[in-house]
Amino acid sequence: MLKNYTSVGLLFALAACQANAPAKSRIIPSEGPLRTELVELQQPPSQLEINIHDQITSLERARICAVAPEPKPDCSSSYTVNSRIVPIFAAPFQAQIYYGLELKAAYLKKLTAQGRAPWEARHWCGGSLIAYNWVLTAAHCVDDDLVRRGYGVRLGVGNISRDTGTFLKISEIVYPPDYTPPESPGGVVYHGDIALVRLEIGEETAGRVLPLEQVDQYRFEQSSLIVRGAFLMRHEREILTWSQDGKILISNVDSGDTRTKINTEGYMSGVELFNEDTRLLTWGETTRIWDTETGQLLHILPNAHSFASNAVIVANGTRVLVWDYNGAAELWLTGTGQLIREMTLSPNINDLVTSADGLRFIVQSEHLTIPIRSWDIETGREILRAHNTARPDEIEITSAKLLRSDDLDTILIPTKRGAKLDLEFITGQKLPTIDHGDYLIGVDTLAGNSQILTWGMDNVAKIWDAETGQQLAAFDHEGFIAKSLPLNNDRQLLTWSPNGEARVWDIASGDQLSHFDLGDFIQDTSINLEGSKIFAWTADGRAVLIEAHNGHILSEIVHADANETPIAYTRFESAAQAPSIDDRVVTYGWGKTRDIEGEEPSALLQMISMRVLAPDTCRMLGDWDETKIHDNVFCARAYDAKTCRGDSGGPVIRGDMLIGIVSWSKKTCATDGTPSVYTNVARYADWIVGVISSSAS
Repeated sequence: MLKNYTSVGLLFALAACQANAPAKSRIIPSEGPLRTELVELQQPPSQLEINIHDQITSLERARICAVAPEPKPDCSSSYTVNSRIVPIFAAPFQAQIYYGLELKAAYLKKLTAQGRAPWEARHWCGGSLIAYNWVLTAAHCVDDDLVRRGYGVRLGVGNISRDTGTFLKISEIVYPPDYTPPESPGGVVYHGDIALVRLEIGEETAGRVLPLEQVDQYRFEQSSLIVRGAFLMRHEREILTWSQDGKILISNVDSGDTRTKINTEGYMSGVELFNEDTRLLTWGETTRIWDTETGQLLHILPNAHSFASNAVIVANGTRVLVWDYNGAAELWLTGTGQLIREMTLSPNINDLVTSADGLRFIVQSEHLTIPIRSWDIETGREILRAHNTARPDEIEITSAKLLRSDDLDTILIPTKRGAKLDLEFITGQKLPTIDHGDYLIGVDTLAGNSQILTWGMDNVAKIWDAETGQQLAAFDHEGFIAKSLPLNNDRQLLTWSPNGEARVWDIASGDQLSHFDLGDFIQDTSINLEGSKIFAWTADGRAVLIEAHNGHILSEIVHADANETPIAYTRFESAAQAPSIDDRVVTYGWGKTRDIEGEEPSALLQMISMRVLAPDTCRMLGDWDETKIHDNVFCARAYDAKTCRGDSGGPVIRGDMLIGIVSWSKKTCATDGTPSVYTNVARYADWIVGVISSSAS
């Protein structure tokens, strides 16, 4: 995945809807290398193999380039490794097409002479586990010769430079009817670039496939250990943790003992506490209301649409607004579960906030020309639209920091342009542009909304005067900052990295006050009302309450037993749920990260965020015709990122659904604005179901 001196992805601090949540309670979740003949040899992994492409090295290179004076002769796009690095827990369905045998000594010597490590030669493509022993990948990534030579599929691995995960042989490859083989191995496939890879699980289970109707019950067999969100509740005496498999625990802070267990028995995408934490709203495949004291199910809200992507409690806990990715919404009474009205909001909603009286709300969406819209909850009438007058390819609203007030006038809309942040209130009042100096990762406010907090790919958090745009302070974390949080009534600042390294700073003096470890596999963090405690939840089944000033653990909740190799299925889109224009999607992979000759995959799993393009726009930008851009593919791009060689076959995800497969693009990895092309999984949904179902009979 290449980044042109910028990062991509969602703003960490603002990635989830924060509407109507008490500050002390709400915790927000958040083409392959050239083939080379390989032969066997027993050889332990070298230190080079383990350390190559180390995260710190690549980010430090970007950091040096950030402060280098113009011109920057050594800081071209070939030295830009700024994608968002994620653990395998972020995509437990991620598969790697991988050479599973040992390498011959002569070949190892050749690799060393080329400056390459053995693990680089082993990596071929990506893929997605979609059923018990079926992986979906690109057709150009696999063939019988590849299998004969020792390639298979590796699951449960995040850092591909290490000998971890589960390696499985390929027993069968199935191609769709419209597949046209490439002219050369690994070449471009313009039609039918999708393949089902059947895995050889073992003698006792060889050929066994779960019937498709049973896939749901096994889908989160191991991913239940991933804590997706948590709440500090009941005056900070209890902790609620939840995972996407529908498991909810309410535990005592002091003892860690579980008081209440709830199982929604289906995929869950979010939860919300209300009525002084006595009621719980859950949504996903179904939307339900629960009693937190007894765990009793009170109401089922049968969605008019098939899947609820988000929900929010409004009108002082008396109503709930539920919506899907397309913007179809319903308003329900929380007391009776009665449907009040159906509404049509903006598609791809990114954030939503309600007024203090809970009777009006503003939506910030991914809509390019009308990103801000407001409705009256009582009447369902739309009362405001804010149009984006800038060209979509020049400016992109990525998230909004929604500041509450009775009249909603203090809604602040940060517009991210690489390293720059344009600030504008919903009323139209503009604030000075802030230039962070390197690509922005996140933004927040502090000091009564008079100051702006930013953090970027330079590994530095900075504070700015909102009125003048003047920089007031800078805090060098010396590593990638996943998130920054003000502590202790805005007197201190927390910065932390995905590896769990945390630092606390004194905002007035700029001094570092403490340095401690939050633990491995951190998913997200939040703080209590006073900012004296840090709440962190992880991908290995834990939620931890920590003293902010010294990192001392106050309480640890075990949500699920940890698993060293998290492996889970991902759902794929049906024909009725094909990607739409302007949809926000993400893709994962270990592909190249700079525009150079040869193969240089990333050892660490990376993610980028993109937007789906209209076919005509894609043809124009890529200078392609209908023979290449047709109904069975879709195009997507990011202004500052691009999938590249080594990402092929990997997943493209919308929400929690697999909608695409990385297929092909221009040969260059440069982020020149050219889109990439992805196989449209929805167009092959019936074929996928047919293959898996017939093999299970």
